[in-house]
Amino acid sequence: MTKQYGIITTVAAALFGLAGCGSSSGSGAASGSATNGVGTASHSITGKAIDGYLSGATVCLDLNADSVCDADEPTTVTDANGTFILEIGDYNATVLAGAELLVYGGIDIDTNSSFEGTLVAPFDANESEYIITPLSTLVASKVDSNGTIASAKAEVIASLGLEEGDLDKDPIAEGDAEMMEKALEFQKALELLAGAISGAYGSESNVSVDTNVTTDGNVSADNNATEDGNVSAPLGVAEAIAYLSDVLSPYFDGRQTTLLGVLDALDFSEMGYDETTLLRIEEAKLAIYSIAHRLDAHGVVTAAEIRAKIRKMGRDAEKFKDKAMRKIRDDDAVFEDGDLDGLDEEEVVEAESEESAEEDAVKTNNGKKPNADNPNKPENPGNSKK
Repeated sequence: MTKQYGIITTVAAALFGLAGCGSSSGSGAASGSATNGVGTASHSITGKAIDGYLSGATVCLDLNADSVCDADEPTTVTDANGTFILEIGDYNATVLAGAELLVYGGIDIDTNSSFEGTLVAPFDANESEYIITPLSTLVASKVDSNGTIASAKAEVIASLGLEEGDLDKDPIAEGDAEMMEKALEFQKALELLAGAISGAYGSESNVSVDTNVTTDGNVSADNNATEDGNVSAPLGVAEAIAYLSDVLSPYFDGRQTTLLGVLDALDFSEMGYDETTLLRIEEAKLAIYSIAHRLDAHGVVTAAEIRAKIRKMGRDAEKFKDKAMRKIRDDDAVFEDGDLDGLDEEEVVEAESEESAEEDAVKTNNGKKPNADNPNKPENPGNSKK
């Protein structure tokens, strides 16, 4: 199947205009509802939205899989721990076929930064619980290419060297640093590359209104210029992330690979971009390589330290990505790998202080996260020795 993106938003609309996607009620894991004329009975699904845990993020059932939450699509908001409950109307099978769960906005509680990307998961009418991560976004893209959810998961698992069931578990709660490393690497890559091709780095990219990705991984991105030579509709960030996920997904076909290997195999020069955009893509790729190597350098830690280490991985990946974006936006400077060798001095002191305090607290409480009200008590005192 060929998936087609209608380029209908500017970068500003992609970043801020999505706030009008449906409505949510209450606070925390508030539940939304929809009326579609098919029936009034409804059921609910639950899940987690994870880049780190995303608090206050919008979650919707994207019935037409257009990467936009429409006003008549079921919508809700995650609670402080990234958990959501979504009420779904009694839609028939035809309406639900190809639907996706879409996540955007909110705050990553590990980095305390706004989440600027999007996450997607394929919807399955037989499932009631979902873990939505950057890797579920990859699975959703493979399903778009005429795959089943089961086969898409199997190919992603085999390609990344994961174990069966890994994509259905909460990697933070399970303390799976390796899976979080792969997820963060993929998400930061999508965000950096989306910035490069969307015009978010300061100028419009010449991407056509109809950008096609076929099942064999070929891409058609013919220019759509107006008579004065200007591009009439630059690709929005949210659409760019969906587009790039579809570009990358065919390479995760069950043969073991890595994201860096896939990026090495891609030739962006054949995709219709101008020279400025291609330079920014190459700079974004260098930043992705740097982030991947730094995530890998975190290494294996003990079970008692794993949560603190996962949080630090998330903080570092976000800071490196933001620093890379600032460098790439500067057209007078060329991004180099060494540009991410260190964070600003103030950021280094802050990060090291946070990590040291958290690891000391973990060790003091025999591997348990300290209680917020009383730092000398574990979070679950009932499970500690008396």
